[in-house]
Amino acid sequence: MEPFRFTTDLRLGIQAIDRQHVEWFQALENLRKLVDGGGGEAGVPKALAFAVSYTQRHFSDEEAAMRAAKCPDLERHLTEHTKLVNQLCDLTAQHGDDLAVAHQVLDLMAGWAREHIAVHDKAAAPALAKAGS
Repeated sequence: MEPFRFTTDLRLGIQAIDRQHVEWFQALENLRKLVDGGGGEAGVPKALAFAVSYTQRHFSDEEAAMRAAKCPDLERHLTEHTKLVNQLCDLTAQHGDDLAVAHQVLDLMAGWAREHIAVHDKAAAPALAKAGS
C-alpha cells in the first residue's frame, strides 16, 4: 500500500484544518506502517482506534467551522463525513480491531481522504477563509 502523505496541493490555507489534515494523514500512515511493516500487529488495535477516533474528532471540528462560516453545500459535506464514519464504525464494530480490519480501513481511506480534501474541503475553503476560520 502506498504511504499516506499530506502534500502541499491539499492545503486549504486554513491553518487549523490544514494542521488536522496533516495529523490525520500521520495517524493513517502510522497505522499503515504497522500493518505493512510486519511484526507490529500488537500495536494495530491502538493505532486503528486512534485513526478512527481522530477521523471523528477532525470531522466534528471541521463541521463546526463550516457551520459557523455558513459554507455552501454543507449538508452534502456532512453526508460524506457521516457515511465514512458509519463505514469505519461498522468495520470495527463487526470485525474488531485485528490486522484484516486495519487493512480494510486503510483500503477505504487510501483514496477517500485525498479525494475528499481535494474536492469537498477545497470547495469550502473560500467560505472558511472569509469567515476567518
